[in-house]
Amino acid sequence: MHLAFALGLVALASASGCGEAPYTEVRLELLYPTGQRPLEHAATIEVSLRTPDGDRALEPIQRPESGSWDELDTSISLGGETIERARVRLEGLDDAGDVVAAGESVPIPIAVGRPGSARIFLQETGSSGAAPPLAGARTGHAAAYLEGGGVLLVGGDSDPTAATVYALDTYEPVAVAPSPEPRTAAAGLGLADGTALVLGGSEPSSAASLYDPANDSWQAVSLPAEFQGAWPRPPVSVTAEGAVVAARGRSIVEIAGDPLRARLVAVIEGPELETGTLSVLPSGVAIAVGSGVPAAAAVDIATGAAVDIADPPMGPRTGHVASVLPDGRLVLAAGSSASQLLEDVEVLDPEGLTWGVLEGLLASHGRVAPAAALLVDGRIALAGGRDGSGRCVADAVFVDVDSGRVEIVPLVQARADHTGNRLPSGALVVVGGVDSEGRALDSVEIVLPSIEASGQPAQ
Repeated sequence: MHLAFALGLVALASASGCGEAPYTEVRLELLYPTGQRPLEHAATIEVSLRTPDGDRALEPIQRPESGSWDELDTSISLGGETIERARVRLEGLDDAGDVVAAGESVPIPIAVGRPGSARIFLQETGSSGAAPPLAGARTGHAAAYLEGGGVLLVGGDSDPTAATVYALDTYEPVAVAPSPEPRTAAAGLGLADGTALVLGGSEPSSAASLYDPANDSWQAVSLPAEFQGAWPRPPVSVTAEGAVVAARGRSIVEIAGDPLRARLVAVIEGPELETGTLSVLPSGVAIAVGSGVPAAAAVDIATGAAVDIADPPMGPRTGHVASVLPDGRLVLAAGSSASQLLEDVEVLDPEGLTWGVLEGLLASHGRVAPAAALLVDGRIALAGGRDGSGRCVADAVFVDVDSGRVEIVPLVQARADHTGNRLPSGALVVVGGVDSEGRALDSVEIVLPSIEASGQPAQ
């Protein structure tokens, strides 16, 4: 019997920064996805903490005498230490009582400040688990992963200025300072310093907005005239140096520096990018792919000079996903061309800027406008979206370009017009959107594949 568990991000809740007054005690609370009971054969839960003086393992928490983890009610003493990271390990038993597997969470920074509950989200691998919902339905919003351990949700159809952080230590939505500008169909990007940049949207705007969770504040970032006005679903990317690159129409802007400043890079000859993608290779060359003719263009971000590139074999497209792999290859997946769903995956070699095709990799699983992310193991996750008839898709596809392996994980809820962000644990968090009847959703799912890109069971 093999048990494979994914222990969700574990943190000590309720504070908004690190390095403040430390916890002294915390109550452990288990949180299950709806319909999953992955702890039936677990014997112990082990918690280890990282402090400025080194790692410290706590006394293992044993299964309650009743035999049911539902009755777990225990507190752990933290001894007044400042906790920097936490890791949780779950040991399972077979029928003979022997340890057969161990699941382990990814260590993450945790907030310290006052006593609270440590919520442990336990989920079976190869599944999508329903996490606690939002306070209200959300669609048309922007989402950005915050390095401190949460997802910033901004705007949307129901309230264009509302801002919420879905905290991944407590799995609860927390209202934060509202957006200074209304945002619907905007884009959000989490930055390496823990802040998030939100830009564009269906409403006229003259600036991007930088959110700083450390002090729950927004700062305006002025944009060139070419980027002012309505700018729905802007194509955005991040360079290896951490600069944000975005496109409107055929104009490309770079946003970088401290404080952030915007600079017009170039006006490209080629695809119309209102429904396209923009990706930056490690070399600093930005690749634009869209619905125009030609379907692709390339420009050197540093100089603004055009770079020769051929069209991708599938030609113009819309509703697709573009991901730059760790080795610099650019992957185009999903979307449609000439009203036909695309099931082939195209890969751009960063050296010669030549295209290759992985035929039929998404056979029977093509979709338009899925929520997508490049996972920490190099796979591409495509969740939900719409099929060729416009219906919401009810699964997530995990694509390993190197092996050609595709894993399908059913979603709890078919959805479109939602957001998806990768987590350090290797999972994808999917938020909001609409169902096939057009009803806005307040639900949140943690989508977790069962096999890593290496072929080993996910931990």
